[in-house]
Amino acid sequence: MDLELTGKAAIITGGSEGIGKASAKIMCEEGANVVICARRQELLDSAVNEIKTTAKGEIIGISADVTNPDDIKNVVESCITKFGRIDILVNNAGSNIPEHFCDVTEENFDKVMMLNVKSAFFMAQAVAQGMLESGIKGSIINVSSQMGIVGGKKRTVYCASKHAMEGFSKSMALDLAEAGIRVNTVCPPFIETE
Repeated sequence: MDLELTGKAAIITGGSEGIGKASAKIMCEEGANVVICARRQELLDSAVNEIKTTAKGEIIGISADVTNPDDIKNVVESCITKFGRIDILVNNAGSNIPEHFCDVTEENFDKVMMLNVKSAFFMAQAVAQGMLESGIKGSIINVSSQMGIVGGKKRTVYCASKHAMEGFSKSMALDLAEAGIRVNTVCPPFIETE
């Protein structure tokens, strides 16, 4: 696989396991410099150490809660400081609390929407602003879900959040196209993780 990523810099949220970790591994093997972020430092350290064994590019892990605007700012600034640029965002952090529609609490609704919609939106905005300021024609990849296209039992809030991501991604793509910044979603089915 030749992705022509040598010298490119990427941020991957939720990068310590699952889709995020796999994305970081492939990008580093293809020569990209990658910042992965997640909340648990021990998982980040483990992922970084594992990926380094086959990496052509550099990788660093930053402990961050992407629902916190200050943490988003820190991740973006750290990538620019370390690598001088951001070419790619894989907006992967997300969560689900499966429960029947009638059992959803406001607290659980807010948790899922805060991570899957609000943090993804503002992480993408911070990265896009950096790309615009530096004239980089980059790529923003929002990791949605098959549930962003269909419905599912005990998935009302998760489906709502991923449908929202599909909508804001389409609008982002229109807003950023003139600057040469691509915005796409990927919609995987169920992924087995810990």
